[in-house]
Amino acid sequence: MAAQTIDESAEVLDENFEEEIVLENHERAGKVVNKYIPFCAGAALIPVPGVDLAAITGIHVKMIADISKIYGIPFSEDAAKNIISSFIAAAIPSSMGFGLTQIASSMLKVIPGLGTILGMGAGAAFAAAFTFALGRVFIQHFESGGNLITLDPTAAGEYFKNEFNSAMADQKSGDKKS
Repeated sequence: MAAQTIDESAEVLDENFEEEIVLENHERAGKVVNKYIPFCAGAALIPVPGVDLAAITGIHVKMIADISKIYGIPFSEDAAKNIISSFIAAAIPSSMGFGLTQIASSMLKVIPGLGTILGMGAGAAFAAAFTFALGRVFIQHFESGGNLITLDPTAAGEYFKNEFNSAMADQKSGDKKS
């Protein structure tokens, strides 16, 4: 009887410990995403077309590497870049209602003066929302037991679009995503 109670207590403690680890990882990963949002928005302000996109992609790769490390997931830079590209394709139709896409805003910067200013502003908003949504997808996927190889951008596309649209709407209304 006492042995059964000890076993039951140990099982409850193990479950509570696992829940705490999951919550701790979720919180840490959320902080990583929030850390990289302003870096990506800032990189979008680079006035040279194409250089901004390369900088943002590099920041996204680093963010994914950091989130992977939190969850103990093996990281592959090539896999991360392929996934990022897939989500860019998913974000383009979603962003049309909010203004320019990252690629279009980068190309707008070739127009001196107003084009540069408009491209930088639209690009920063897009980059921030994209970074938030991308981070949320990876957190959700890793918490469900997935890894970089098993992440299917098509399957995660709806969640990504919802997070992206929510972040864009929050920016328009002045709310800050966390």
